Amino acid sequence: MNGAPSLARGVRLLSLHVDALEITCSLGQVRLLLDEGGVDALERELAELVQLARSQAPQCAVETDWTWGAGEPVILHPGAMRRGQRYCLECGDWTLFVAAISSRRPRITVQCRAEYLLRVGRLAAWDEVTAWVEEQLLPWVGGLPEEDDEPCWRIARIDLAADVLGAKLAPNRLPHFVSRANARRALHDEPEGEA
Repeated sequence: MNGAPSLARGVRLLSLHVDALEITCSLGQVRLLLDEGGVDALERELAELVQLARSQAPQCAVETDWTWGAGEPVILHPGAMRRGQRYCLECGDWTLFVAAISSRRPRITVQCRAEYLLRVGRLAAWDEVTAWVEEQLLPWVGGLPEEDDEPCWRIARIDLAADVLGAKLAPNRLPHFVSRANARRALHDEPEGEA
């Protein structure tokens, strides 16, 4: 399809963009570490930083030796902040989760922020994030890289967005919208004061 999609009369398309991008990196398990119940250097480093964060009162995020972009510090939170993940690293452009070496989940998951995606674009975000992880984190992963055991990068989630101006939304159009909610509450249908 060439150009912008046709819209209703008086409706202007302001932008089409990726609003959220979640990237995962799966790695082959290191059998020796799994057999011995061990951890790799990445997990040891992150565990030490978590202990440092938890020893502070009140517990707070701590700076790591890793930096992003033009030297922005990458911080580590004292808790994983996401179920099933053990560690959480963060900077202004993304949040990164690291699973334990024995986890069945992808080892690394990166959630790119909407502002970052709008600023650099989805392809540049993919390139920058994957390059950073491969340069900064993967050297800490035990036993990798091996020639036949390359990291497997995937898009786990992508949210597309369109900003429009002049659209008139009516309550009878509500079924045309997607929602993760189990139940919907149409606030605009309720009498004033009951919302």
